Amino acid sequence: MLSLSVLNTADAETGAQVEVVWGNPGDPAKRIRATVAQAPYKPVRSRVDLRHHLATYRAESGPAA
Repeated sequence: MLSLSVLNTADAETGAQVEVVWGNPGDPAKRIRATVAQAPYKPVRSRVDLRHHLATYRAESGPAA
């Protein structure tokens, strides 16, 4: 199961075991155990260090004219 939650920064270490109150306002709530994980779960490939690619391109292209 996947759910978003707000944590204190002291409890937000990846892999930490926490207990959260789960439910909708006005409805009965339940305490559930959870493991802290980073989000987003899918890596953002558009956020890459372009300096590495630029250095590789320059090395392969030879000296600038």
